[in-house]
Amino acid sequence: MINYLKKCKTTQGGVKEFYLFQYEKYNRSEINDDKMALTKFPEGDVYKFECNGTYNQQSSVEGGAFFFDQTVSIQLSEVYDVLDLDIYEFLCKRWRVILKTNNDQLLMFGVYNGMECKASNASGGSKAEFNGFSLDFTGKELKTALTISSLDDFNFIIKTQNILNAFLNFKI
Repeated sequence: MINYLKKCKTTQGGVKEFYLFQYEKYNRSEINDDKMALTKFPEGDVYKFECNGTYNQQSSVEGGAFFFDQTVSIQLSEVYDVLDLDIYEFLCKRWRVILKTNNDQLLMFGVYNGMECKASNASGGSKAEFNGFSLDFTGKELKTALTISSLDDFNFIIKTQNILNAFLNFKI
């Protein structure tokens, strides 16, 4: 049994960055974790976004097995100024998402199964309200999102080119 003593709140909610990369099926031997930490993962390219976002993980039971329903919501403002939007191809793919929280913690979602994405667009009712696109990623995993000590530890290469063009086509 682990003891946990009540602590003063010193953390801040929210997400300040996220890294996105397309889901690719790997053998179970290519991905390792220890408790809630990712310890082995194949190297690859990730695309960085600076934005506002949130995440939620909720446990569920199906047929006696425990799962975590994972949700990541990202808000992208000022991404288009044209009427012709086409993100169909992007929405048809599965993704993995790495979040950097406002507490500088890195979490990977969709580690083993990937995540689906839905997009929505909102104008808001005033200048203070959100105006832009929301990307909502959902997935189901056996474990919670896994912590990552550093992107460098897994040889992730951060792509610096703009992957969003003026038509909100994701060039991945």
